[in-house]
Amino acid sequence: MGMKYPTLFKEDLFIESINIAKWQIYAACLSDLAIYMAARVCAKTGDAEETSSVALESFSAILKDRFANPEFTGNASELLYAFEQRLALVDWNYCREGEGAFKESPAALIRWAPIEDHLKKYDAEIVRNSIRFQWQRIRHDFIQVFDVEAFLADLRKHDTRH
Repeated sequence: MGMKYPTLFKEDLFIESINIAKWQIYAACLSDLAIYMAARVCAKTGDAEETSSVALESFSAILKDRFANPEFTGNASELLYAFEQRLALVDWNYCREGEGAFKESPAALIRWAPIEDHLKKYDAEIVRNSIRFQWQRIRHDFIQVFDVEAFLADLRKHDTRH
């Protein structure tokens, strides 16, 4: 972009590309967070079925709320389907610590960046690491405030299946 960045932000096609990238990366971040949160629940309960349900319900609720924004021009059903496919393959033990759950967002940042693909290879590692390092702080903060027992008690209190 260099010195041309002010003019690029006046071009409709570039703004549309940024908007698409923003929502896709946001969905990938939500996917990672939902998996991480659910993996922390699984660490407490050991119940993989309940854990998958928690992850799916959390991701679905946020998708329904945030992706109803008229600015989102993508397909929420496709995002939900991709999350369900991811859920089918999750190793909850691997995802509860460190970077295990945070695989979608770095890849999405690279994939959806509105830059020509042949140029992405030069900065891919730097970009991937930038988001990986940001997740470290978020994981630390999350562990400090997430009360698994209170979450489960509230979840079970409002569970209509029982």
